Amino acid sequence: MKSISLSVAVLSLISLAHAQTPVINSGGIVNAGGYSTGGVAPGSIVAIFGTNLATQTSEAASIPLPTALGDVKSVTFNGEAAPLFFVTATQINAQVPWDAAGTESVIITNSSGSSAAQSVTIVPAMPGIFTLTANGMGQAFATDNADTAIAAPTATLAGMPAHPIKIGDYLVVCVPG
Repeated sequence: MKSISLSVAVLSLISLAHAQTPVINSGGIVNAGGYSTGGVAPGSIVAIFGTNLATQTSEAASIPLPTALGDVKSVTFNGEAAPLFFVTATQINAQVPWDAAGTESVIITNSSGSSAAQSVTIVPAMPGIFTLTANGMGQAFATDNADTAIAAPTATLAGMPAHPIKIGDYLVVCVPG
């Protein structure tokens, strides 16, 4: 009898582990370029950090961006579904709806359920610069407009064409919005 009770308890814990709802970290909705806090701008790309956000990593493969991706059914800002770039267990990159204003309530819904709402302040502008390290630090993700090589010292990035930008060349700097 003891082994049956123990088996039922173990099975219950296993099913709870597989069906955990998403949780958005407090302050976990930031500008995707530099991970700056202080709000996000309408139309910008945001990174949403938390746990159990998705059960698998999925990337958008088409434009327009989907509003559901992998097992993530939606990311909503005051009920409006946001376009999704990619989803993982701990991070989702999405585009803030263009008509977002004031304080928006963000909810993530996946196959296991919906997160508690997390508030984010919408500001007129919140520039940031994407970096090659994808963490908001280090070398900017900037390219030479003429040949799309990364604007950095030659051979500093394994497997990526790179060269210093020259006076008179056009530099393209990637920003989230």
